Amino acid sequence: MEAKSIGDTLANLALTAATGGLLFYLGLREPAQAAQREVQTTLEEFTQESPRSKWNGLYTLSRTYDLNHLPNAKATTLERDDDLTLLARVLYGEARGQSREMKTDIAYSILNRTGKHAWWGNTLKQVLLKPWQYSCLNANDPNHKELLAPTGKAWRECVDVAQDVLLHPERDPTQGATHYHTERVKPAWSVGKTPLFKVGNTFFYALKR
Repeated sequence: MEAKSIGDTLANLALTAATGGLLFYLGLREPAQAAQREVQTTLEEFTQESPRSKWNGLYTLSRTYDLNHLPNAKATTLERDDDLTLLARVLYGEARGQSREMKTDIAYSILNRTGKHAWWGNTLKQVLLKPWQYSCLNANDPNHKELLAPTGKAWRECVDVAQDVLLHPERDPTQGATHYHTERVKPAWSVGKTPLFKVGNTFFYALKR
C-alpha cells in the first residue's frame, strides 16, 4: 500500500467513523451500525495489507533522505546511527563498487535475518552489528575506514537502495536469502549448502541458524 493510498484510507476511515457517530446521535441505529462495520472491515484489511506490519519493532525508518542533499555521514561510532544510515553504511562497505542489483540483494538478505530470534540477533541493528558477520565492520578490514566517511555517487546509491528496501520489505527478490559470499572464499557455513542464485561473482543462500 503506497503512502498516498494509506493517507486516503485513514481519511476515509475518519469520515466514515464521524458519519456513523452522527447517525447514531440522530437515532438512525441501522445506518450507524453499518458505518461501524465498514470501519472495522477497513481497519482489518488495512492491517493485513500493510507491507511493513510484520517488520514492526525490527527496524525504525525515522526519516528519509533527499539524495541531492545528503547530510555528513562521517562517524566515529556506528551504534549512534539510525537503522537507515547503518544499513546504507554497510552496503557502502560491502558493495559500493557493485551493481544496484547486488546492493539490493545484499540489503534484503540482511533484512531477512531479522525477526528470527537467532544467535545473530533479532532487530536490524542487532543483525548488522553482530561481530564477524559483515566483514566491512571488522576493524581490521580495509573497507571499515571507508564506511566511516562515505561519499559520492556510490554513497547516494547505497542510501537510495537502503531507503527503498526499508520502505518496501515485501518486494524481496532473493527468495528469503540470509547469507552470501563471493567466489573467492568458501566459508564453513556454506559447505554442503546449495545456493539460491548467483549475482555476478556472489552466491546467495537461505539458512536457518
